[in-house]
Formats: sequence, C-alpha cells, structure tokens
Amino acid sequence: MWSVGLSFSVPIGNNSARADVAANRLIASQARTQLAAIEESRPSRSEPPCVPLDSAYEQIGVTEQAVTAAEVVVASYRKRQQLGLATTKDVLDVVAT
Repeated sequence: MWSVGLSFSVPIGNNSARADVAANRLIASQARTQLAAIEESRPSRSEPPCVPLDSAYEQIGVTEQAVTAAEVVVASYRKRQQLGLATTKDVLDVVAT
C-alpha cells in the first residue's frame, strides 16, 4: 500500500501589531480633531494657552511616538520572519507582551 502526503504552511502574519498601529493612528487623529476644536473655541485675543490645549498637544506627541515605535517593531519582526530568524509564534509572542 502506498501513501502520498503534502504539507505546507502559511504564516499568519502580524495582524495584532498592525491593529495596534491602526488604533494608535486613530487615537492620534482623534487628538488632532480635539485640538482643532479647542483652538477654534479659544478666544481670539492673545491669552496664554488653556490647559486642555497643552494637554492635547502632549497627547498628540505621545501618541505619535507610540505609533512610530509600533511601526518599528512590526517592521523588524516582519523582516526577521522573512529572513527565517523568527517564527510566527515568535512574532505573536512579542506582540502579546
């Protein structure tokens, strides 16, 4: 009796990290929208900026840094996976931590 089999594997990818990047981009976009609304509601005379405006600027900066960091991590593990230095499990373990 003869038996023939075929096996192949397809990497799942790094959808979780991509979703984190997209979520951080959305948060940054929302912060920019809030900032624009605060700037529009701010009195036109030259007064010191209000606290919510400063907070919005800080939130945008922090969120942009988080997006950049997440993009770097995704790119590095995608490259490692292409080079055969990381498995899909390794990528998912890094994303989960």
